[in-house]
Amino acid sequence: MLRKNTKLSVYVVFLIIILAFAICYKLFIEDEVLAVVEGEEIRRSQMDDFLQVLKLYNPNMDEMLKDKKEKYNIEHQYLDFLIFNILINNEVNKLELEITEEAMDAFLEDTRSYFIDDVYEDEETYQQRFEELEITDAQMEELAYSEVAKQLLFEHIQQGITDEDVRSYADENPMLLIQEAGYVKASHILVETEDEAWDAYRRLTEGNEDFETLAKEISKDSSVEENGGYLGEVYADDINWDQAFLEGAFALEPGEISEPVKTFFGWHIIKAGEKKETIYYNFEEVKELVRAVKEQEAFNEYLEELWKNADPEITL
Repeated sequence: MLRKNTKLSVYVVFLIIILAFAICYKLFIEDEVLAVVEGEEIRRSQMDDFLQVLKLYNPNMDEMLKDKKEKYNIEHQYLDFLIFNILINNEVNKLELEITEEAMDAFLEDTRSYFIDDVYEDEETYQQRFEELEITDAQMEELAYSEVAKQLLFEHIQQGITDEDVRSYADENPMLLIQEAGYVKASHILVETEDEAWDAYRRLTEGNEDFETLAKEISKDSSVEENGGYLGEVYADDINWDQAFLEGAFALEPGEISEPVKTFFGWHIIKAGEKKETIYYNFEEVKELVRAVKEQEAFNEYLEELWKNADPEITL
């Protein structure tokens, strides 16, 4: 009898161990590590908490997350967001920038007002949704901390941008100064190599060959048979055009032919037709707009450098 009870006890203990292992394994899988950033883990539970908060911002998030493909895209997008939060928080600590309770309280109050006024239309509906999602004060405070840290880092970078930097940035990006975009009715011949481009240029300028005829003969543009290389009105503020092509086209007077111009697509010979000049703002008129664009670009580049140096390990 004693031997039988002993066997039963061993069996029960074995079952308990197996059950405990299964529970631990399930918890481990459910709270898997999605990324490691500068030694800090981002776990599934953190992603789930973050998505709960996002549901406050977007009432349609529940439906979106039911679609597997949509959920995959959302999780990968916001994993990047969580990684950047860690990088920014760590950088703010390194720079010894102070995150005050007043700043966090102000963010939380602004966020609450935004939800009530712009998302849910009244406080009762907002509060009901807040409780329904079981969002905690700690989750909102974590969001506030990260957003205040982001603003502090942005302001830190702002301070390093001088008036000379803004002026240089405007010179490098003339599109920012455009008040009324001009255009040039342009044609082009596209070839693969610089030698081919110079050969085409000489045939046009020294051999006086017809531009449209030569375009149909040698251009690699797939539409050349239909349009003879004619591109229509090319506008100075059209970001779909390669900047080098725009500069080459607008440097010409009507009837002129450019020397070879290198772009992402290859080498071009450009011919200008009718042209309308671009009207530009005076720099001082748009200085603050240019500054804002420059500051945002500098901030983005700073974050890219943080990411590059940290080299996060992503397992999602």
